[in-house]
Amino acid sequence: MKILTFFNIKGGIGKTTLTLLTSYKLAKENKKILLIDADLQANLTQYIYKMNHSDKTMVNAIMGNAAAEELIIKSPNESYINIDLIPGDIELCILAENMALREDKNLLIAKWFRKNMEVLKRYDYVFVDLSPSIDLLNRNFLYTMDSIVIPMSHGDLASIRGAELFNKLYLADLKKLGIDDTSKKGVLLNNNKSYKRKILELFDKQLLKYKFSSEHLLETKISESTTIQQAPILKIGIGELTGSYKNRKIEKQINDLVEELKEKEIL
Repeated sequence: MKILTFFNIKGGIGKTTLTLLTSYKLAKENKKILLIDADLQANLTQYIYKMNHSDKTMVNAIMGNAAAEELIIKSPNESYINIDLIPGDIELCILAENMALREDKNLLIAKWFRKNMEVLKRYDYVFVDLSPSIDLLNRNFLYTMDSIVIPMSHGDLASIRGAELFNKLYLADLKKLGIDDTSKKGVLLNNNKSYKRKILELFDKQLLKYKFSSEHLLETKISESTTIQQAPILKIGIGELTGSYKNRKIEKQINDLVEELKEKEIL
């Protein structure tokens, strides 16, 4: 079992979409997957389950000591029965506030994971969808990660800074807590055609200056496309969309991403 996340402090770079499309691909390979929605916007929950719900969330896990089996929704998407969900909700903002008052505030999620490991070990992968911030809740989850994939939008200089700032703060936190950095990391570039050539050239130059981002850059690139946006809304993977050239191209990129992540032991 591996715990991993697509994460960047910079928002709007498709972390939730990548989480779902990667999960759908792995589910087709008969992998068992648990999705944990830890973003108060709960976009992942809306895509795979429903917009409004009264089910338990990670708030109940930490504040009410609820066990994993009480939170897990089995196969919320009938097309992917291998994927289960712990849903998110706007009430997650309450959790972050509550955690700050606890003496063991930095290790609450890690402790819950350990307590529920027998259930979590039934899955091949546990994907956690986080908000684009470095707040206490996110940091708690990040400390538990086996792997972290940082998406960046080609041409968006802020996404480079977001990746670098995350790494700096993450390493500082681990050092303060006496935790070794053992997580596998990858930086994923999303090709964005909306930027002018000069901006893209500037981005490429800046990328080379930043050691973390350049050293962990994955070979696979994901094209910006309406296909990427449509598939999660339709609750299907790229491979289930109609076979246009554009869709086949995106499908190959997702497949290549999964294979590269496996080769680098990120997956």
